[in-house]
Amino acid sequence: MSDEACRVMTNQKKTTDLFRDVDDIVVPEAMNSKDIETAIRKGSNCVIGIKDDMPGTLRSLSFWFPWTKSFTKELPPRINFNRHEGSETRYTLRPDIYEAILHENECDMKLYNTMYYQFQQQIKHMDNHDRLLKESAYVGRKSEL
Repeated sequence: MSDEACRVMTNQKKTTDLFRDVDDIVVPEAMNSKDIETAIRKGSNCVIGIKDDMPGTLRSLSFWFPWTKSFTKELPPRINFNRHEGSETRYTLRPDIYEAILHENECDMKLYNTMYYQFQQQIKHMDNHDRLLKESAYVGRKSEL
């Protein structure tokens, strides 16, 4: 399915009713620039997690949703959230197939790139927060002396 994440974010999901007759399946229209803007706007209001950085994702969850700390700490540190060994990656696909996937998923690629940047900003925010807490604790201890 092309642009599946954008379709979910814009309420245009097309993969429901998986048991319909094959003759009834319709290829959805391409996403337009307004759909891309809507998906990005909605995503910008979310806490973002990236599967390729599960430690950062779990840290974000426990930072922004403190009541999940017990859940995120119980996960084993080395859960394999990545693909199965030997599966295709963008680096092992033929270039023409990779380009076709990019073309059919333009909205999802723009959404991913924007959300990945937002995820990096979340990490920076948490790092700054932690640094400020340490500095304020240091200043507090210093003033007690």
